[in-house]
Amino acid sequence: MYSRYEHIKIKPQGSIPLFILLIADLMLWSTSYYVLAIITTLLTCVVLIQPTGFIIDKDKRKIKFIKGFISLKTGKWKKLPEVKYVSLLRVKHINNFHQTNPVLFDPKTEKSSNYLVNLVIKENWQKERPVKLLATSKEDAINQGLKLGDYLDLRVLDQTTHEKKWLR
Repeated sequence: MYSRYEHIKIKPQGSIPLFILLIADLMLWSTSYYVLAIITTLLTCVVLIQPTGFIIDKDKRKIKFIKGFISLKTGKWKKLPEVKYVSLLRVKHINNFHQTNPVLFDPKTEKSSNYLVNLVIKENWQKERPVKLLATSKEDAINQGLKLGDYLDLRVLDQTTHEKKWLR
């Protein structure tokens, strides 16, 4: 039986260069430079919408990381190393860019955390190394981790809290 596990998501990008492109679009449309306005609008759309994700082919033991823009997707198939388990991990975000004192992590705010789904692979000399697959919300990370664990017949380790536990 031939099957694949696919997780491809359209990821909107937001940044200062995108904001500058949007301002350039507005200025060009208002000054009647329509050809340049169309070009910068298309560039903005290309930067704004990017599909990202991965495809795992269990039968052929290969993985493909997807990157692209709009509907064009690229990626190269690579050999999937021996996978020990799937891990779910919470990453805390601390922003202290404009402050003299660091901002402490507040567990009540969901925006201060991001959740990762990783494949933990075995490298040479029996070392373990995580391979990041996706970053998402806690509920989605648990669902995707369990689906991935079921597909690859692997255990799933929940490291989103201080008490590590096996979910599968």
